[in-house]
Amino acid sequence: MVRFCARRLKSSSRRRTGSIVVLAAALLVVVLGMIALAIDTGAMMVRRSEMQRNVDAAVLAATSILAQAEVTEAEVVAEAIEFLTANGVDPDELDEDDLTIEFGGWDAETRQFTTTGFDGSSAIRVAIQQTGNGLFFGRILGVSTHDIAAEAIAIAKGSIERDIMLTLDCSGSMDNDSKNPEQPMTAVKDGAQVLCDTVLPNDRVGLTVYNWEDPELDHKTGHVEVALTGTTSIVKTRINDLTAKFYTGGTNIAGGIHIGGESLNVDARAGVRKELIVLTDGKANKKEPPYTSGYSPDESAIAWANDIRALGIIIHTISVGNGADHELMAEIAGDSLAEEDPLKGMHFAIEGSIEDYTVALEAAFEELGTGAKTLTLVH
Repeated sequence: MVRFCARRLKSSSRRRTGSIVVLAAALLVVVLGMIALAIDTGAMMVRRSEMQRNVDAAVLAATSILAQAEVTEAEVVAEAIEFLTANGVDPDELDEDDLTIEFGGWDAETRQFTTTGFDGSSAIRVAIQQTGNGLFFGRILGVSTHDIAAEAIAIAKGSIERDIMLTLDCSGSMDNDSKNPEQPMTAVKDGAQVLCDTVLPNDRVGLTVYNWEDPELDHKTGHVEVALTGTTSIVKTRINDLTAKFYTGGTNIAGGIHIGGESLNVDARAGVRKELIVLTDGKANKKEPPYTSGYSPDESAIAWANDIRALGIIIHTISVGNGADHELMAEIAGDSLAEEDPLKGMHFAIEGSIEDYTVALEAAFEELGTGAKTLTLVH
Protein backbone atom coordinates (compact mmCIF):
# COMPACT_ATOMS: atom_id res chain seq x y z
CA MET A 1 0.00 0.00 0.00
CA VAL A 2 2.82 2.39 0.89
CA ARG A 3 4.74 1.48 -2.25
CA PHE A 4 1.62 2.20 -4.34
CA CYS A 5 1.18 5.70 -2.83
CA ALA A 6 4.84 6.50 -3.42
CA ARG A 7 4.54 5.53 -7.07
CA ARG A 8 1.47 7.80 -7.41
CA LEU A 9 3.33 10.75 -5.86
CA LYS A 10 6.32 10.31 -8.18
CA SER A 11 4.01 10.07 -11.19
CA SER A 12 2.14 13.24 -10.15
CA SER A 13 5.42 15.13 -9.68
CA ARG A 14 6.56 14.20 -13.16
CA ARG A 15 3.24 15.40 -14.63
CA ARG A 16 3.52 18.80 -12.80
CA THR A 17 7.10 19.24 -14.01
CA GLY A 18 6.01 18.57 -17.57
CA SER A 19 3.12 21.07 -17.28
CA ILE A 20 5.44 23.79 -15.99
CA VAL A 21 7.82 23.26 -18.91
CA VAL A 22 4.95 23.61 -21.38
CA LEU A 23 3.61 26.70 -19.58
CA ALA A 24 7.09 28.28 -19.44
CA ALA A 25 7.55 27.67 -23.15
CA ALA A 26 4.21 29.28 -23.89
CA LEU A 27 5.00 32.27 -21.68
CA LEU A 28 8.41 32.64 -23.33
CA VAL A 29 6.73 32.94 -26.72
CA VAL A 30 4.43 35.63 -25.32
CA VAL A 31 7.32 37.55 -23.74
CA LEU A 32 9.38 37.35 -26.92
CA GLY A 33 6.36 38.57 -28.87
CA MET A 34 5.95 41.52 -26.50
CA ILE A 35 9.65 42.38 -26.78
CA ALA A 36 9.44 42.17 -30.56
CA LEU A 37 6.34 44.37 -30.53
CA ALA A 38 8.09 46.92 -28.29
CA ILE A 39 11.14 47.04 -30.57
CA ASP A 40 9.05 47.45 -33.70
CA THR A 41 6.80 50.05 -32.05
CA GLY A 42 9.83 52.04 -30.96
CA ALA A 43 11.29 51.89 -34.45
CA MET A 44 7.97 53.01 -35.92
CA MET A 45 7.79 55.98 -33.52
CA VAL A 46 11.34 57.04 -34.37
CA ARG A 47 10.59 56.90 -38.10
CA ARG A 48 7.36 58.81 -37.58
CA SER A 49 9.13 61.54 -35.56
CA GLU A 50 11.87 61.87 -38.16
CA MET A 51 9.34 62.17 -40.96
CA GLN A 52 7.36 64.80 -39.03
CA ARG A 53 10.50 66.87 -38.49
CA ASN A 54 11.29 66.60 -42.20
CA VAL A 55 7.81 67.70 -43.20
CA ASP A 56 7.87 70.58 -40.68
CA ALA A 57 11.18 71.83 -42.07
CA ALA A 58 9.96 71.55 -45.65
CA VAL A 59 6.71 73.44 -45.11
CA LEU A 60 8.44 76.24 -43.17
CA ALA A 61 11.09 76.61 -45.89
CA ALA A 62 8.45 76.79 -48.60
CA THR A 63 6.28 79.24 -46.66
CA SER A 64 9.26 81.52 -46.04
CA ILE A 65 9.42 82.41 -49.75
CA LEU A 66 5.68 82.25 -50.49
CA ALA A 67 5.12 85.98 -49.95
CA GLN A 68 8.15 87.11 -51.92
CA ALA A 69 7.50 89.24 -54.95
CA GLU A 70 7.38 87.41 -58.28
CA VAL A 71 8.01 83.97 -56.76
CA THR A 72 6.45 81.14 -58.78
CA GLU A 73 4.61 78.03 -57.70
CA ALA A 74 7.40 75.86 -59.12
CA GLU A 75 9.99 77.71 -57.03
CA VAL A 76 8.02 77.22 -53.82
CA VAL A 77 7.50 73.52 -54.53
CA ALA A 78 11.20 73.16 -55.33
CA GLU A 79 12.08 74.74 -51.99
CA ALA A 80 9.96 72.19 -50.12
CA ILE A 81 11.41 69.27 -52.06
CA GLU A 82 14.95 70.54 -51.51
CA PHE A 83 14.47 70.44 -47.74
CA LEU A 84 12.89 66.99 -47.88
CA THR A 85 15.82 65.70 -49.89
CA ALA A 86 18.35 67.32 -47.55
CA ASN A 87 16.73 65.47 -44.65
CA GLY A 88 16.91 62.04 -46.25
CA VAL A 89 13.54 61.82 -48.00
CA ASP A 90 13.88 60.92 -51.68
CA PRO A 91 10.81 62.33 -53.48
CA ASP A 92 11.66 60.15 -56.52
CA GLU A 93 10.92 57.06 -54.43
CA LEU A 94 7.46 58.31 -53.53
CA ASP A 95 4.40 57.62 -55.65
CA GLU A 96 2.45 60.57 -56.98
CA ASP A 97 -0.17 60.17 -54.26
CA ASP A 98 2.42 59.85 -51.47
CA LEU A 99 3.67 63.46 -51.59
CA THR A 100 1.20 66.34 -51.45
CA ILE A 101 2.05 70.05 -51.57
CA GLU A 102 -1.03 72.26 -51.49
CA PHE A 103 -1.58 76.02 -51.40
CA GLY A 104 -4.47 77.67 -49.65
CA GLY A 105 -5.62 79.53 -46.56
CA TRP A 106 -5.80 78.80 -42.85
CA ASP A 107 -8.81 79.66 -40.68
CA ALA A 108 -7.49 80.26 -37.16
CA GLU A 109 -10.94 79.95 -35.56
CA THR A 110 -11.96 76.62 -37.08
CA ARG A 111 -8.34 75.45 -37.49
CA GLN A 112 -9.13 74.31 -41.00
CA PHE A 113 -6.96 74.45 -44.12
CA THR A 114 -8.77 75.27 -47.35
CA THR A 115 -7.14 74.58 -50.72
CA THR A 116 -7.34 77.62 -53.01
CA GLY A 117 -4.49 77.18 -55.46
CA PHE A 118 -1.25 79.14 -55.63
CA ASP A 119 -2.55 82.62 -56.53
CA GLY A 120 -3.47 84.54 -53.41
CA SER A 121 -2.52 81.69 -51.08
CA SER A 122 -1.23 82.45 -47.58
CA ALA A 123 -0.61 78.94 -46.25
CA ILE A 124 1.02 75.71 -47.43
CA ARG A 125 0.27 72.10 -46.56
CA VAL A 126 2.89 69.38 -47.07
CA ALA A 127 1.94 65.74 -46.51
CA ILE A 128 3.91 62.52 -46.99
CA GLN A 129 2.90 58.89 -46.83
CA GLN A 130 5.42 56.06 -46.97
CA THR A 131 4.12 52.52 -47.39
CA GLY A 132 5.78 49.15 -47.01
CA ASN A 133 8.27 50.08 -44.28
CA GLY A 134 9.77 46.84 -42.95
CA LEU A 135 9.49 45.58 -39.37
CA PHE A 136 12.17 43.73 -37.41
CA PHE A 137 10.02 41.12 -35.68
CA GLY A 138 6.50 41.89 -36.78
CA ARG A 139 6.50 39.01 -39.26
CA ILE A 140 6.49 36.65 -36.24
CA LEU A 141 2.98 37.93 -35.60
CA GLY A 142 2.13 37.92 -39.29
CA VAL A 143 2.81 41.66 -39.92
CA SER A 144 5.87 42.38 -42.03
CA THR A 145 5.41 46.09 -43.02
CA HIS A 146 3.78 49.28 -41.79
CA ASP A 147 2.82 52.67 -43.25
CA ILE A 148 3.92 56.10 -42.01
CA ALA A 149 2.15 59.39 -42.68
CA ALA A 150 2.91 62.95 -41.62
CA GLU A 151 1.63 66.38 -42.55
CA ALA A 152 2.32 69.99 -41.62
CA ILE A 153 0.65 73.32 -42.35
CA ALA A 154 2.42 76.66 -42.02
CA ILE A 155 1.56 80.29 -42.55
CA ALA A 156 3.69 83.41 -42.58
CA LYS A 157 2.38 85.86 -40.02
CA GLY A 158 3.13 88.47 -42.58
CA SER A 159 0.44 86.84 -44.72
CA ILE A 160 -2.17 87.46 -42.02
CA GLU A 161 -4.06 90.64 -42.84
CA ARG A 162 -2.27 93.65 -41.38
CA ASP A 163 -2.88 97.33 -40.86
CA ILE A 164 0.49 99.15 -40.95
CA MET A 165 1.18 102.76 -40.04
CA LEU A 166 4.46 104.28 -41.23
CA THR A 167 5.74 107.02 -38.90
CA LEU A 168 8.65 108.89 -40.51
CA ASP A 169 11.03 111.50 -39.15
CA CYS A 170 10.81 114.71 -41.22
CA SER A 171 13.04 116.82 -39.00
CA GLY A 172 15.65 119.22 -40.35
CA SER A 173 18.47 116.70 -39.92
CA MET A 174 17.01 114.47 -42.63
CA ASP A 175 19.15 116.34 -45.19
CA ASN A 176 22.35 116.52 -43.12
CA ASP A 177 24.16 113.93 -45.26
CA SER A 178 23.37 115.65 -48.55
CA LYS A 179 21.24 118.59 -49.68
CA ASN A 180 20.76 117.46 -53.28
CA PRO A 181 19.33 114.94 -53.22
CA GLU A 182 18.36 115.16 -49.57
CA GLN A 183 19.93 112.35 -47.57
CA PRO A 184 19.02 110.32 -45.64
CA MET A 185 15.51 111.49 -46.64
CA THR A 186 15.80 110.20 -50.21
CA ALA A 187 16.97 106.75 -49.05
CA VAL A 188 14.16 106.63 -46.48
CA LYS A 189 11.56 107.53 -49.10
CA ASP A 190 12.89 104.89 -51.50
CA GLY A 191 12.78 102.26 -48.75
CA ALA A 192 9.26 103.20 -47.69
CA GLN A 193 8.14 102.84 -51.31
CA VAL A 194 9.56 99.30 -51.28
CA LEU A 195 7.38 98.45 -48.28
CA CYS A 196 4.30 99.67 -50.14
CA ASP A 197 5.24 97.42 -53.06
CA THR A 198 5.79 94.29 -50.94
CA VAL A 199 2.81 94.26 -48.58
CA LEU A 200 0.17 91.70 -49.45
CA PRO A 201 -3.04 92.63 -51.30
CA ASN A 202 -5.24 92.55 -48.18
CA ASP A 203 -2.88 94.71 -46.09
CA ARG A 204 -3.54 98.41 -45.52
CA VAL A 205 -0.90 101.11 -45.06
CA GLY A 206 -1.02 104.64 -43.64
CA LEU A 207 1.51 107.44 -43.24
CA THR A 208 2.31 109.70 -40.29
CA VAL A 209 5.16 112.21 -40.08
CA TYR A 210 6.72 114.22 -37.27
CA ASN A 211 7.08 117.08 -36.52
CA TRP A 212 4.02 119.22 -37.20
CA GLU A 213 2.98 122.36 -35.32
CA ASP A 214 -0.46 121.88 -33.77
CA PRO A 215 -2.01 125.39 -34.13
CA GLU A 216 -4.43 124.82 -31.25
CA LEU A 217 -1.86 123.62 -28.74
CA ASP A 218 1.23 125.45 -30.05
CA HIS A 219 2.98 122.10 -29.77
CA LYS A 220 5.17 120.12 -32.16
CA THR A 221 3.78 116.61 -32.58
CA GLY A 222 2.93 114.03 -35.24
CA HIS A 223 0.54 114.42 -38.17
CA VAL A 224 -1.38 111.80 -40.18
CA GLU A 225 -0.71 112.37 -43.87
CA VAL A 226 -2.63 109.34 -45.18
CA ALA A 227 -5.11 107.34 -43.13
CA LEU A 228 -5.00 103.56 -43.46
CA THR A 229 -5.81 102.56 -47.02
CA GLY A 230 -5.66 99.51 -49.24
CA THR A 231 -4.60 101.74 -52.14
CA THR A 232 -0.88 101.92 -51.52
CA SER A 233 -0.31 104.17 -54.52
CA ILE A 234 -1.84 107.01 -52.48
CA VAL A 235 0.69 106.42 -49.73
CA LYS A 236 3.55 106.21 -52.23
CA THR A 237 2.57 109.53 -53.78
CA ARG A 238 2.54 111.26 -50.40
CA ILE A 239 5.86 109.66 -49.41
CA ASN A 240 7.35 111.12 -52.58
CA ASP A 241 6.27 114.60 -51.44
CA LEU A 242 8.19 114.46 -48.15
CA THR A 243 11.23 116.61 -47.48
CA ALA A 244 13.47 117.35 -44.55
CA LYS A 245 11.71 119.83 -42.21
CA PHE A 246 8.48 119.09 -44.09
CA TYR A 247 6.50 121.12 -41.54
CA THR A 248 8.86 122.20 -38.79
CA GLY A 249 12.08 121.21 -37.06
CA GLY A 250 12.62 119.11 -33.97
CA THR A 251 12.51 115.38 -33.30
CA ASN A 252 9.45 114.51 -31.24
CA ILE A 253 9.63 110.73 -31.52
CA ALA A 254 7.04 110.49 -28.75
CA GLY A 255 4.64 112.64 -30.78
CA GLY A 256 5.07 110.43 -33.84
CA ILE A 257 4.37 107.31 -31.79
CA HIS A 258 1.36 108.98 -30.13
CA ILE A 259 -0.36 110.25 -33.26
CA GLY A 260 0.58 107.33 -35.51
CA GLY A 261 -0.30 104.70 -32.90
CA GLU A 262 -3.66 106.17 -31.93
CA SER A 263 -4.69 106.73 -35.55
CA LEU A 264 -3.77 103.13 -36.31
CA ASN A 265 -5.74 101.85 -33.34
CA VAL A 266 -8.87 103.84 -34.23
CA ASP A 267 -8.92 102.92 -37.93
CA ALA A 268 -7.65 99.33 -37.77
CA ARG A 269 -9.96 96.51 -38.76
CA ALA A 270 -11.12 94.06 -36.12
CA GLY A 271 -8.97 90.97 -35.84
CA VAL A 272 -6.07 92.14 -38.02
CA ARG A 273 -2.45 92.48 -36.97
CA LYS A 274 -1.59 96.10 -36.11
CA GLU A 275 1.97 97.30 -36.77
CA LEU A 276 3.52 100.74 -36.23
CA ILE A 277 6.86 101.40 -37.98
CA VAL A 278 8.81 104.32 -36.49
CA LEU A 279 11.92 105.72 -38.20
CA THR A 280 14.39 108.38 -37.11
CA ASP A 281 17.85 109.60 -38.05
CA GLY A 282 18.49 111.43 -34.78
CA LYS A 283 17.82 111.72 -31.07
CA ALA A 284 14.59 112.63 -29.33
CA ASN A 285 14.55 116.31 -28.31
CA LYS A 286 10.85 116.95 -27.72
CA LYS A 287 8.27 115.60 -25.28
CA GLU A 288 4.64 114.61 -25.82
CA PRO A 289 1.86 115.32 -23.27
CA PRO A 290 1.02 114.04 -20.79
CA TYR A 291 4.57 112.72 -20.42
CA THR A 292 6.28 116.12 -20.11
CA SER A 293 6.87 117.28 -16.54
CA GLY A 294 9.53 115.11 -14.97
CA TYR A 295 10.19 113.21 -18.22
CA SER A 296 13.15 113.46 -20.55
CA PRO A 297 12.45 113.28 -24.33
CA ASP A 298 13.64 109.65 -24.26
CA GLU A 299 11.39 108.77 -21.33
CA SER A 300 8.45 110.49 -23.00
CA ALA A 301 8.95 108.37 -26.14
CA ILE A 302 9.27 105.14 -24.14
CA ALA A 303 6.13 105.97 -22.11
CA TRP A 304 4.11 106.55 -25.27
CA ALA A 305 5.51 103.37 -26.82
CA ASN A 306 4.33 101.39 -23.80
CA ASP A 307 0.86 102.94 -24.04
CA ILE A 308 0.55 102.17 -27.75
CA ARG A 309 1.87 98.62 -27.27
CA ALA A 310 -0.79 98.10 -24.59
CA LEU A 311 -3.38 98.60 -27.35
CA GLY A 312 -2.11 95.41 -29.01
CA ILE A 313 0.08 97.24 -31.52
CA ILE A 314 3.49 95.87 -32.49
CA ILE A 315 6.10 98.64 -32.82
CA HIS A 316 8.99 98.15 -35.23
CA THR A 317 11.76 100.75 -35.31
CA ILE A 318 14.45 101.86 -37.75
CA SER A 319 17.34 104.09 -36.66
CA VAL A 320 19.42 105.26 -39.60
CA GLY A 321 22.76 107.03 -39.55
CA ASN A 322 25.64 107.41 -37.14
CA GLY A 323 23.82 110.14 -35.22
CA ALA A 324 20.68 108.13 -34.50
CA ASP A 325 19.86 106.88 -31.00
CA HIS A 326 19.95 103.15 -31.73
CA GLU A 327 19.59 102.19 -28.06
CA LEU A 328 16.41 104.24 -27.58
CA MET A 329 14.83 102.88 -30.76
CA ALA A 330 15.59 99.30 -29.70
CA GLU A 331 13.84 99.95 -26.39
CA ILE A 332 10.82 101.46 -28.18
CA ALA A 333 10.56 98.26 -30.27
CA GLY A 334 10.40 96.21 -27.06
CA ASP A 335 14.00 95.07 -26.78
CA SER A 336 13.46 94.21 -23.11
CA LEU A 337 10.47 91.97 -23.84
CA ALA A 338 10.81 88.19 -23.90
CA GLU A 339 11.52 86.69 -27.32
CA GLU A 340 8.22 84.82 -27.30
CA ASP A 341 6.18 87.95 -26.50
CA PRO A 342 3.82 88.45 -29.48
CA LEU A 343 4.14 92.25 -29.14
CA LYS A 344 7.93 92.29 -29.40
CA GLY A 345 8.88 94.29 -32.49
CA MET A 346 11.97 94.36 -34.68
CA HIS A 347 14.64 97.05 -34.56
CA PHE A 348 16.93 97.83 -37.50
CA ALA A 349 20.07 99.79 -36.55
CA ILE A 350 21.47 101.07 -39.85
CA GLU A 351 24.76 102.94 -40.23
CA GLY A 352 27.45 103.55 -42.82
CA SER A 353 27.77 105.58 -45.98
CA ILE A 354 24.84 106.82 -48.07
CA GLU A 355 25.31 103.83 -50.37
CA ASP A 356 25.41 101.45 -47.40
CA TYR A 357 22.29 102.68 -45.68
CA THR A 358 20.35 103.04 -48.95
CA VAL A 359 20.69 99.29 -49.54
CA ALA A 360 20.09 98.44 -45.87
CA LEU A 361 16.95 100.59 -45.67
CA GLU A 362 15.40 98.91 -48.71
CA ALA A 363 16.15 95.50 -47.20
CA ALA A 364 14.63 96.50 -43.85
CA PHE A 365 11.46 97.90 -45.40
CA GLU A 366 11.11 94.83 -47.62
CA GLU A 367 11.39 92.55 -44.61
CA LEU A 368 8.77 94.56 -42.76
CA GLY A 369 6.55 94.59 -45.83
CA THR A 370 6.60 90.84 -46.36
CA GLY A 371 6.42 90.07 -42.66
CA ALA A 372 9.48 87.83 -42.81
CA LYS A 373 10.91 86.15 -39.68
CA THR A 374 7.41 85.43 -38.36
CA LEU A 375 6.62 81.98 -39.74
CA THR A 376 4.15 79.88 -37.79
CA LEU A 377 3.59 76.15 -37.88
CA VAL A 378 -0.15 75.80 -37.25
CA HIS A 379 -0.62 72.04 -37.70
